[in-house]
Amino acid sequence: MQLDRAVDDALAGGSPDDPLVRLLVDAHRSEPPPGLAARVGAAIRRTERRRWLPAQAAAAVLCGTFLVEASGNLFYGRWLARHLDAPFEPHTLFEGGVAFLALAAVLLAGALARRWLDLAVLTGVPAGLALSVHGSSELGEFPSGGVLHLSQGVAALGLALLWWRARRYALRPPAEYRA
Repeated sequence: MQLDRAVDDALAGGSPDDPLVRLLVDAHRSEPPPGLAARVGAAIRRTERRRWLPAQAAAAVLCGTFLVEASGNLFYGRWLARHLDAPFEPHTLFEGGVAFLALAAVLLAGALARRWLDLAVLTGVPAGLALSVHGSSELGEFPSGGVLHLSQGVAALGLALLWWRARRYALRPPAEYRA
């Protein structure tokens, strides 16, 4: 008990007479070595990168489904129109293909760089879910198209859930650094 009181007094600003108390107080006040701070910082950054990898992989999968849709619109429009019993409209299919390429580009950016992932989720998830709901009726007349649309919905839902999970459990800055 006496040692505890002496250490508390020294930490409160008193000058310790006992060399053991002085050693304990100096050890408490010493700065960590610079190498330790660098290793801890690297471990935190590595953990944060790993936390986002599943969401980035889901963005890459959704990007792949949009690329398949874009290639179908751009290069196989007649084939799609024939199987869907729809009129062939090259202008509409071309514009749809370009739009899917743009969505795929945003999702690819999110899959490759964490800073683009929020935008990829914001654009890709609603588009994938809408395509899934709207295109699921194709399962009866054009099964490969219906499967593509359902896979877009599954990938979009997976992206949303993995992004939410990574964001929910991401490391937060200390309170003194938050605005």
